[in-house]
This record gives sequence, structure tokens and C-alpha cells, in this order.
Amino acid sequence: MTKVVINPYYELRHVKIEPYTTEGHYFTLQTWDTHKRDGGAFGRCYLRYEFKEFYNGQQRLLFEGEDFSPSPMTAIDSDDALRCLLGFLTLRPGDTDEEYFENYTKDQMDFAETDAEELQMWSIEPDDEMEEMPFINLDDWDDEEARPDMSHLKPRRW
Repeated sequence: MTKVVINPYYELRHVKIEPYTTEGHYFTLQTWDTHKRDGGAFGRCYLRYEFKEFYNGQQRLLFEGEDFSPSPMTAIDSDDALRCLLGFLTLRPGDTDEEYFENYTKDQMDFAETDAEELQMWSIEPDDEMEEMPFINLDDWDDEEARPDMSHLKPRRW
């Protein structure tokens, strides 16, 4: 008998962020619907996310989790949801309490102290005075070799 394994995550967005003109240095943010909701009146959705850095052919996973929940007024697959998530991922020392960074890894602190400031521009809601920072949808992108490897995700059974 063959075991059927179902991955319960539904991919929402997979985007590339290019803050620098340095060729080969960029970030990717990928989100999935976990199908988990809180018990509150609004039934907030929880998303799985992975945020990676790519540089000189190397990649490193900076952040991953299943603990992000955008506002109930925000579509979970929208640019607004990505901007909100980046607002948390790009916090820097001095932006919030020191305790927020207590469990950061060396790579995460390195990111917070260097690249996070530049990437905060992608977390800001555009207005009349500021141009929207573009998210490049990887699903629309032809370079398969640059697509992040997701083989480490373990399928789950419902």
C-alpha cells in the first residue's frame, strides 16, 4: 500500500528583492498559507515564511517561521502582507527593545546591523511622495537556477 503524503502549505507568494546594484546579491521572501487561524473574532490567518539572502552564488536562510499574521483587513497574498512581514524582519537594534534580538543567530544579527536598513524601504507603504519598491515575482522569473531550493520542507500529513 502506498502512503499518501500531503503538504498542507499553499504557496502564496515567492518574490525577489534587489536592493543593491551588485550583481548576484539579492533576497527572496516566500510565504505560504498554513491554514491555521486564531480563535479570535477575526480569525486571523497564520503564514509560513522564509527569508533568504543570496550572494556570490551562496545562499543563507535568515528567517523562517509560521508565526506571522497580517491584519485581517489585508489579503494574505498581497504586497501589503509582504511589506508588513518585512517590517518585522528588518527591525534593527534601536528600533525596538533589546530583548527582541536576544534569540537572534549571528547571521540574523549581522543582517539586522547591515542590510536590514536598506530592505526597510520595501516595508514602507508607498504614497504620493515615495515610489513603491518593486517585488519581483519569482513565478514570473525565467532563471530556474536562482530559484531557492525548497527540498528541505518536509511534507506533513493532515
